[in-house]
Amino acid sequence: MINKLKKRSIYVLVCSLIILISSFSFDTSNKDDKPKIQLKQLPRAADSASLGYGDYAYLAGWAEDNISWSFATSPSKAIQVWALDPFAYASLVNVGLAAGYLLSDLSSGTGTFNVPKGSSWYVVFFNKQIWGGNTQSTTVSYSASFHGDTRTSNITVIEPTALRTYYTGKFYDIKWTSINAGNRVNIELFKGDSLSSTLIPNTLNDEAARMLVPSSSIDGSDYRIKITSTSKAVFGYSDYFTIRDIKDFRIISPATGDVYAPGDKIVITWESECPSLTVDIKLYSACDNTTIYIAVPAPNTGIYNWTIPQSINDCDRNIIKVTPENCNVFNLNTHTGYFTIASSSPTIPSYNMSIVIWTIIWITIPVIIFLKKKYKL
Repeated sequence: MINKLKKRSIYVLVCSLIILISSFSFDTSNKDDKPKIQLKQLPRAADSASLGYGDYAYLAGWAEDNISWSFATSPSKAIQVWALDPFAYASLVNVGLAAGYLLSDLSSGTGTFNVPKGSSWYVVFFNKQIWGGNTQSTTVSYSASFHGDTRTSNITVIEPTALRTYYTGKFYDIKWTSINAGNRVNIELFKGDSLSSTLIPNTLNDEAARMLVPSSSIDGSDYRIKITSTSKAVFGYSDYFTIRDIKDFRIISPATGDVYAPGDKIVITWESECPSLTVDIKLYSACDNTTIYIAVPAPNTGIYNWTIPQSINDCDRNIIKVTPENCNVFNLNTHTGYFTIASSSPTIPSYNMSIVIWTIIWITIPVIIFLKKKYKL
């Protein structure tokens, strides 16, 4: 009887522990090392995501008082909503297991979570139920507001970095960190102390963006990015960096597959947006890895006539390189494809075939007669 009571007590204790653990943790260890869906980090006011079974989305921010949250699913499906501190969230991402505060396990809801401490907090919307449930996907619309932030406002621009060079008409990353700086910022390009361009107005303060360097930007090494909060008196500058106006350059002729002989004249042509006054023109032969300096320098007029030397070696893998002086070329196509330089093949003289045939006959007949007489054939 006592043994039965002990076994029953152990059973009840184990069940209680399982329920307790399932109420305060969730496991994604059966998924990939990292969740399939990770939306941008904060601060963000609201969002939505299509979540497969076992996937999650999140919102994050700093809170010292409380977090108000809400969500809805379509099609309607029960999911889990959790509040995690930074340590628990890192555990979720790196290990697939986390312990936190279960806010809801319904298909929709709203509420307020009073945070136990001032910290960064993650509100996670997790498409998985504690006990069984269906495995269908669902679209989750969700929002969260983080209240209470007494930290000193700050914006620190991490990228662009010092001494980097950016080219006009191209996209580059901008990265920054923000503390108590509001939900939206303006991103501007400054040259020295003067505003050059507003790159991205009133964008989400999610600490990352892509900038398109304006084509109107002139060359300079005194550019900076300025990020300014739209709701608080706080801003940050990047380090100084360089912008260059890129140019196109391409060779038109000789064309790939052309065939030339020593002594032939090659018309070398190119198109250039470079303001360079001169270019360097060279011939490179891949057959013996030799370089011939055709013209160093030559006028940047787009055309140059070159006579192939008689002493040049035959090769079917020649290229001509034209390099502009002092030009920031981005779409750089400064050499041709392979073309051939080969000596002319010796020609076979033409003859009257009837004369050739009769000549062979008149020579052959006496030889046959002589051999018959000598060897009595």
